[in-house]
Amino acid sequence: MHAIGSHYLAINAGSSSIKFALYDSDPAHAPLFDGSIAGIGGAQGCFTVQGPPAASFIRRFTIPEHVTAVNVLLD
Repeated sequence: MHAIGSHYLAINAGSSSIKFALYDSDPAHAPLFDGSIAGIGGAQGCFTVQGPPAASFIRRFTIPEHVTAVNVLLD
């Protein structure tokens, strides 16, 4: 049987962006995923996720405030 390890989500919120990274339980490894939500409060926001090629993407849309950005991140 294979045990499922723990994962850690790091979040850094600034005035107009939120950066995040998901790590497995071994801190020596690079993040499994990382990304950002940039342009919060501006006319053109950007949600970027970098990970395995099939899971990486960029989406551009209006992100009026941090509440919306957090909802995008958790969705």
